[in-house]
Amino acid sequence: MSRPFEGPPLRARLAWLRRRWWVPVTTTLIVATFAVQLTDAPTSSFYRAEALLVVRPSNTNAVTAGTYAELIPQDSAVLGAVAKSLKTTPERVGARISALSPLGTSLLTVRYVDDDPVVAVRGARAVAEAISAATPASPTILPGAIVVARLPKAAGRVTTGRSGILPVGLLLGLCLGAVIVAAWERSNPRIDDAGSLGAETGCPVTPLEGLSVLSAAALLDRWRSLCGSLPARIALIPVRPNLEAMVGDLARALASAAKLEGGDVVVADGSTQRFGKSRFALMPDGPSDRNGSRRLTLVPGGVPGGAAAGESLALESQLTILIVMEETTAANVRSAMTLLGQFGVTPAWTMLVRRRRGRLVTHRELREHAAVEAIVNPMVKASAARDPA
Repeated sequence: MSRPFEGPPLRARLAWLRRRWWVPVTTTLIVATFAVQLTDAPTSSFYRAEALLVVRPSNTNAVTAGTYAELIPQDSAVLGAVAKSLKTTPERVGARISALSPLGTSLLTVRYVDDDPVVAVRGARAVAEAISAATPASPTILPGAIVVARLPKAAGRVTTGRSGILPVGLLLGLCLGAVIVAAWERSNPRIDDAGSLGAETGCPVTPLEGLSVLSAAALLDRWRSLCGSLPARIALIPVRPNLEAMVGDLARALASAAKLEGGDVVVADGSTQRFGKSRFALMPDGPSDRNGSRRLTLVPGGVPGGAAAGESLALESQLTILIVMEETTAANVRSAMTLLGQFGVTPAWTMLVRRRRGRLVTHRELREHAAVEAIVNPMVKASAARDPA
């Protein structure tokens, strides 16, 4: 029977990931690659040491810490003193020294960078000593105006360039992929669970997976009551052509489940070209109808509007059941409903077939996972042998 909708299961919620996983992966790789290639600065690594000083305000010293931060990296006297201490050139020192001061404070931080951490520490110490000595290296710095608060003991490693842009590229690529997948799924929604199928068709839905023999027999009893008068024919109409072969197996499985429960259900072949009652002949491997009553006949059909003319079979039947495989597009379901509606046929029920490992459920899997699990009669064995997994 139709099961109450308790919200889509986790497998259905993640169906989009199973279908479109390659989209975010591709966009992430592409965006990350472009981010790395378009970065001008190559990846580099160096060491930086910092010394912290304090600028003491006085009546004779109106120069702020911000002024010293701008002055020190350009003062030739300071650069010369540091270069002499490090035994290098003032130009090299000028390219590796920097100073900064937080706005509104008297704190002054001087930095020195080098490929060697020891040289970086020595450089930062040399700058601090040059500007805070009793006699500063530059005449622009008043004696005692700058006091050392902290000298560096070790240099920290700094990495710049592509390594910083790569995480950004990965994040942007992932977000772009998510947007594309969301737009794709919205523009072309698919049937992933019984809830979405019921919302699309407006009729009861029975998932085939997990359907027991008792449930299958009860389902057929419900269909029998919907037919009204007996004998009656029930057309099983697939939405997609690749389901047509499977519908015959489904009809035989349901009929066999009904037979175990004492039901009077047979399977007929609706694929012949003769119309009228003679068109529906008993399938040779279907359950036998010893009494000849044929009270309820299941007739596997084809896709509406296709070569098998499923709409013709639906017109000649008292009840129409729509067979839909998960991941079928909602557009395909609507198309089938529209084609049947043009002939005045409205499906009374839908059955949802689960896709397994990228292919349709075979009759052997029906025996293992659905209604015919307990059926071991020769008919089922012969059908499974003809359609091996």
